[in-house]
Amino acid sequence: MRKVAIFMSDFHLGQKDRMEEFRADEEFAELLGRLSLKHADDQVDLILLGDVLDLWTTITDPDEVNPRSSADVQFAFPAKPGSPEFGRATAEEMARAVAVMDRHPKFFEALGLFATFAARRRVLYIPGNHDHSLVHPDLQAEVRKRILSDDVRRIRNFAPAANLDALLDFPNYYYDPDLLKVYAEHGNQLAFAGSFRYGALD
Repeated sequence: MRKVAIFMSDFHLGQKDRMEEFRADEEFAELLGRLSLKHADDQVDLILLGDVLDLWTTITDPDEVNPRSSADVQFAFPAKPGSPEFGRATAEEMARAVAVMDRHPKFFEALGLFATFAARRRVLYIPGNHDHSLVHPDLQAEVRKRILSDDVRRIRNFAPAANLDALLDFPNYYYDPDLLKVYAEHGNQLAFAGSFRYGALD
């Protein structure tokens, strides 16, 4: 048995509107299926290295317009926990994340099928700057629900109450000393939004 790390990033999933460039849900599912078979006997970490969701270009308010540059992005976060803005910010970011995931069910099902294909699998989602609000536990729970969905559990014959949380985690970076000291992060720590990752929920 080998230990394998597979890195993927910057899908920038959106609402399947004019702002989105990703159109390869079926191809992504096929790729993960092939990787599952290739590494069936290995210990595998699939690392999603940020910007899987593009919440910057996601619109939930019909009066809102897509930003033309990062200077026009209305960041819901950072917002201090306990502040009046925090609840509103969480709700706004949740609505954006749900809007994206609703339009890419095949993508998230493929992640779930990959994670549950064999023992010794993990999916590690490291937030980037376009999906930085996924450091919030409520948003993580929603992503976890989409990836480890009831359909995935049914396909893999897991009991509905089976605890699969260990298969999916949301670290700030990836480090594995067993893999020649591999270290990876999205690289946006100094960005305005990136500051939320390291301070606002402490």
